[in-house]
Amino acid sequence: EELYNEYAQVYEMWDMCLELLQFSSFSGSNAEELVMSLWDKYLHPQAQEASFAEGPRPSSAAVLAEAARRVSVTGAALYPGRSLPLVHVAQRLELMSAGMWPQPAQTAAASSGETSSGVVAGALVQACHGAAERVLEAYNTLLSQHGPMANPSVQLQLLTSVQHVLTSWTDQVLTGSSGGASILSAHLDAESAMRQQQSLAEKCRVYKTLAASLPVANEDRNSLEALFDKLRMRLLPHTANLGSYSVHY
Repeated sequence: EELYNEYAQVYEMWDMCLELLQFSSFSGSNAEELVMSLWDKYLHPQAQEASFAEGPRPSSAAVLAEAARRVSVTGAALYPGRSLPLVHVAQRLELMSAGMWPQPAQTAAASSGETSSGVVAGALVQACHGAAERVLEAYNTLLSQHGPMANPSVQLQLLTSVQHVLTSWTDQVLTGSSGGASILSAHLDAESAMRQQQSLAEKCRVYKTLAASLPVANEDRNSLEALFDKLRMRLLPHTANLGSYSVHY
């Protein structure tokens, strides 16, 4: 408590504040709000000034990249504890990417939504130690939120990030190996992987349908639909033989 109040908080070492709360298993009535406010301070552009050398004001893309780096590093140290409120952190990064946080009506963080979404999604997956499923759950929550998250352009950005998360998950599944496992466990691993691929292919179809319903420019919508289609086609050849796998005890 002394280290938190007299050192970390005084010197605005917000990452240390989060780690100290995690270490102390702080569970006060305002614990959730406190953790989210600390993340807001940690990700705020003003808190990043020391990360940039003296010179021209950093671009919005550079500010987003630094915020994403902080999430990937500090988040990984906190995952899966309560000091990493994944939905809140993902929301802040996505709104920053859209130029809507910390102040609205700012210039978007990057000229390409696909590029900025890749930065955000990649940082979140790294923070969760590669647990793409956890990140996808956070995005499902964001997609159902009202307010700024319901803006069609933000929804398009969120779905673009979802495509990056699904790509990361697909890479993990398709490159997985059973190592020196027994013949039985190898069959079980192969069958499990193929079922995951089937599930991922279905997720691509569902998210493509969501993208198709967005009231955005046809070019943007069609481009995102094509990305989901491409990923789904990458998975389909691996699921075609699902029924041929059987395990005999």
